[in-house]
Amino acid sequence: MNEQRDSSGLQPGAEAGDSGTVHGARDAWGPEPAAWTRSVTPYAPPSSSVSLASAPAQHGAALKLDSNEGPRPPARVMELLATLDERTLRHYSKPAALEANIAGWLSSEWRRDVLPAQVIVTAGGDDALDRLCRVCLEEGRVGVTTHPSFEMIPRYIAKCGGIERSVAWFGGPFPTARIIQEARKKAGTEVGTEADTQARDQARERKHHRGGNESDEQGPGASLVFVVSPNNPTGGVASLEDVRTLARELPRTLIVVDAAYGEFAEVDLSPLAGSLANVVAVRTFSKAWGLAGLRVGYVVGDARWIGLLRAAGNPYAVASPSLALAGAWLDEGREAMGHVVRRVAAERAELAALLASLGGTPLPSEGNFVLADFGERGAALRVWQVLVSRGIAVRRFEGGVLASCLRVTCPGDGNDWKVLADALQSIAAQEPRASERV
Repeated sequence: MNEQRDSSGLQPGAEAGDSGTVHGARDAWGPEPAAWTRSVTPYAPPSSSVSLASAPAQHGAALKLDSNEGPRPPARVMELLATLDERTLRHYSKPAALEANIAGWLSSEWRRDVLPAQVIVTAGGDDALDRLCRVCLEEGRVGVTTHPSFEMIPRYIAKCGGIERSVAWFGGPFPTARIIQEARKKAGTEVGTEADTQARDQARERKHHRGGNESDEQGPGASLVFVVSPNNPTGGVASLEDVRTLARELPRTLIVVDAAYGEFAEVDLSPLAGSLANVVAVRTFSKAWGLAGLRVGYVVGDARWIGLLRAAGNPYAVASPSLALAGAWLDEGREAMGHVVRRVAAERAELAALLASLGGTPLPSEGNFVLADFGERGAALRVWQVLVSRGIAVRRFEGGVLASCLRVTCPGDGNDWKVLADALQSIAAQEPRASERV
């Protein structure tokens, strides 16, 4: 009897990511998907944002503090949006003007020349990280990360057939020495997961067909090291000396500084990009600039790396309205962005104290958020549930070292901060501290 399937070739109720259908029933549809799809699932936005729909009406509009987005944009941003003409919609996008604008702004901020050829605009910082992996990684090559950190980076490494080596960094100083140790290990020599073994086997097979030998496969070490600073989700930071040391000790490795939250940090690591040939910085308009919906990011670095990133991406990757609005707000919104950064710094300190009053242990943060460890998953879940019931979404985590943690975005807005602070104070008045529960 033939199995019942829908028009996609899947069994009824089956998901495309279900290994029992995608990698099992080969008679139903097309070729075997690439090996990396076996271990990667679609990104899922925080579930609390969905839960807000059921929040009681008396608590007012939903307050979304689970994605580290910036505050609501000033009215002037909406006015600028209304000035876009029909040509912005009719014609394919041209990022050159924004790249030149960013280069000029950074030249002024960093007090050294940054050329337009050293800047590429991307579809958010995510597109930049994806391109960097595609440029530097292939089967068997290594990318070194810290954990916990931005969850998309391991996905991008896997998509390229690369091997991730992860160094624990939950708090305290940046683990520079341990990262160097991991990065210096020759690719293909370590004992790893089944996916690692498969990646190494594929690399050996490719080299065999190209006429290489076994010793050729033993690479020089990591191709990429990712420095997410301030780190998401912990808020920890690396120092300028940490990055300089990595660049000096790993001259054949590209050091990627993910500075998505760099504007909020006491020290910006981005100026090292370009001044050190093997350092690039990824930045974005999504956080401090408050324009996450535009999906505009950029990379700064040596012009040779920027040229390769152009080749690795799609044409017209960023929509014309996004380019126009980001460029206009870069010109007009610098003072407003600075105000947001200062306000977030003040909120961050108060937020840490409020989370501590609930029994959480807040980690030192230089991002626009605070991560607090409540010691047990149940305690974190109770706080999360009360906040959601009041129309406030914060980030919780399903497992691992973060299972007992909540990450709360600083609103960066006086009215929104009062809503959040009142809610946390109300919980503190009603709930015993986690440490006092029997």
